[in-house]
Amino acid sequence: LCPASAIAPDGDAVTVDPALCGGCGLCAGACPTSAITYAYPDVQSLHQRIMTLAAAYRDAGGKAPRLLIHDDKTGIQLIEAAARYGRGLPADTIPIAVNEVGQIGHDIALGALAQGFQEVVLLTDPRRPDDYAGLELQLGVTEAILTGLGDAGGRVRVLDTQDPDALSESLFGSRPATTLPAAVFVPLGRKKAVTRLAAKGLAAALGASVEAVPLPE
Repeated sequence: LCPASAIAPDGDAVTVDPALCGGCGLCAGACPTSAITYAYPDVQSLHQRIMTLAAAYRDAGGKAPRLLIHDDKTGIQLIEAAARYGRGLPADTIPIAVNEVGQIGHDIALGALAQGFQEVVLLTDPRRPDDYAGLELQLGVTEAILTGLGDAGGRVRVLDTQDPDALSESLFGSRPATTLPAAVFVPLGRKKAVTRLAAKGLAAALGASVEAVPLPE
């Protein structure tokens, strides 16, 4: 996945060339075991931030929040432009900035949904398609787990735009048709552990009794 070819075999391990690495985060987002991780923000801190946002929204009386994940450069500029010159964001949409959207894996998306977010939208920059080459697969895994547990799905998507009006229109114009119940779940451990805990929590919340969920190849 590395668009900079910064990762190379090194005997029984791999090596990352820091002179080539551009920090897109695709390797960390795709790695299912946390053998390689993103340093800032680290995944545990990101889970904690998402959990805090969900709890604060519920404490304020909110019912069905949505999460907009964007980078801390062009994403912030786009949101600010939408707020200043257009409709801005819907009241149910909570933005959260990360260094690179490419670092988002299925554990983060599923964890956010288990915390009570009804939708996870990833805002990407169409000028940098190589930096998001693994996102669709990660969202596909999330979608497969949700639908395998009996949810209608359609809760994770990529919004690839530089147009502030298109950002607002997409968020105002599309919402999940059904409500996903929040799970009793604390995001602890590495990626597989967080994914397993989130899935078990959602299974209980949805009343699912499946033994196994088929995943994408």
